[in-house]
Amino acid sequence: MAQDVGFASSTIENKDVEQNKLKTIFSDVGSQTFHGSSKGEWGSVSLVDPVSSEMSQLVSKLNSMEAPVVPPHHGLLRDLEGRPYSCHATARSSPTTSDKYRPVEWKPRIDNLSCSTLPREHNGPVTRLAVSQDFSFFVSASHDGTCKVFETAQLRDSVGHLKSCLTIGGDGESSSRVNDITILENSKSVASGNSAGSVLVSRIEESTSEAKSTLISTPSIASLPRYSRVSGSKLVRKVDAQEGEILAVSHFNTNSASIVTYATQMAVHSWDLRCAKEPFILPTRPEMGFVTSFTIGNDRNWLCTGSNSGHIALWDLRFHKCIKLWRHSSHSPINRLASSHSSLSINGDPSPHLVIGAGLNESSIFDLTTGTCTHCFRVLDPLLSYVDTHSLPKDKVTLPYLDNVKPKSQFPGNFLDSSNLLTSARLPPPNPTICSFTGRLRSSGCSYLVTGDSLGVLRYWDFTSASKCYTISGLRNTTSRPFYECIDYGNRKMIVCREAPPNLVAHHEASSSSPLLAKVQKGPVRPENRHQDAILDIKRIEYPVKGLLTCSRDGMIKLWK
Repeated sequence: MAQDVGFASSTIENKDVEQNKLKTIFSDVGSQTFHGSSKGEWGSVSLVDPVSSEMSQLVSKLNSMEAPVVPPHHGLLRDLEGRPYSCHATARSSPTTSDKYRPVEWKPRIDNLSCSTLPREHNGPVTRLAVSQDFSFFVSASHDGTCKVFETAQLRDSVGHLKSCLTIGGDGESSSRVNDITILENSKSVASGNSAGSVLVSRIEESTSEAKSTLISTPSIASLPRYSRVSGSKLVRKVDAQEGEILAVSHFNTNSASIVTYATQMAVHSWDLRCAKEPFILPTRPEMGFVTSFTIGNDRNWLCTGSNSGHIALWDLRFHKCIKLWRHSSHSPINRLASSHSSLSINGDPSPHLVIGAGLNESSIFDLTTGTCTHCFRVLDPLLSYVDTHSLPKDKVTLPYLDNVKPKSQFPGNFLDSSNLLTSARLPPPNPTICSFTGRLRSSGCSYLVTGDSLGVLRYWDFTSASKCYTISGLRNTTSRPFYECIDYGNRKMIVCREAPPNLVAHHEASSSSPLLAKVQKGPVRPENRHQDAILDIKRIEYPVKGLLTCSRDGMIKLWK
């Protein structure tokens, strides 16, 4: 079970009161007497101050009704003119709706690196990125135990370096790895989960610079916020140590709740920021493996979890039941999940789709209503580059599928048949794999997917044509550019990337008697700007510039335009 840590942190907003002073106040005899009186303790009721007696009875009634506390202030989204707005309604001139600053069908260019962080910005792998909904800042989470805030205003006039303006620590748990981070919907607060089993919610407050830029004539752009700081109380929730680390974090709003969902190795928990009680717990069986990723439906009525054993569970959040269970055909870990409610054809009806990153360097789109794969994007082994499509191995041209998993009645103690559990757990995961992706699914216009794999390669996949697919970054200077091919299966489609085999010119230079002479004859070579390790997260940014933010296991954050 989850439990709150701290002294009513959701109601304390006075930033000037120090922690030691708070402890003194709450350990005072009068405070303890008032607390006991509100619980109905006879001795405390007789000793409480008569002035506070009526207030004590009111608190006792509120506790008996389990009334929620006053919700904390998480910050307001603001449009270009500084007016507050809600992401659930149309803003008059917000960055997400203004056509003045939105190019048509923007696509990232090849090897167009705009800026990146310095090597010492993070001292460990950067696991996740979270971008505010008004695109005023983004936050990175790292295994060094810190989360760093970057203002997006610097992207417009950057000279090549990304610099953080704020560091959020781990409240004494700096040695704990931060595994995931997310933006709270319709706010300027972030929730992060670490390896110590804690979920931390922090509000980021921005201050507008007084100095106006003389190089920018648009008043709305010139008045962008320039400084950020963490303000207000930090909400902390800690799970039982037996449940292990916080592996994934997400957030969604309903008409009456603001719920942070977070996954441990044993269950998916929920935390209503407006109430002290836990709304629901979705337990996972050990036979299914631990949760590696999960996604929430657009209607907030369902949730999908993926595990390290390849199981995908569909949960009904209204009744807190697992209504469907599949296993990916590759039986490999589910590295990333995403959901979208859209139609991939002009005449088709919108339906829930699930984007899955699993298997040997492939990502796929599944229609949840039928459980079938509609699109698959796969990278072939370089040794198969020049093999004809009809001569490729069958497993290379077969669409992935989801096996229906049913409970075994002959195993009353286990939800699944665990006879092969030990042998399947010994199988090594495929390498390389898709570690991150972002994209857009729609019936009209351009539907695309941008993927990042464990080799540090960034690819752009177009749903309609293989000729529009290309590799954004990750190729060596001596590597030829790959080509893409489409394989149609009626209403379903597979696009494969054929990587070129090792360059013969590079092999000749390495075996040459005079490698230095060969390099001189080749001329100047452009320095590589690729990620040196796995790309762990990708986020698209819309303002003040169009671009893709990527983070990697090498500790770097890069912006691609």
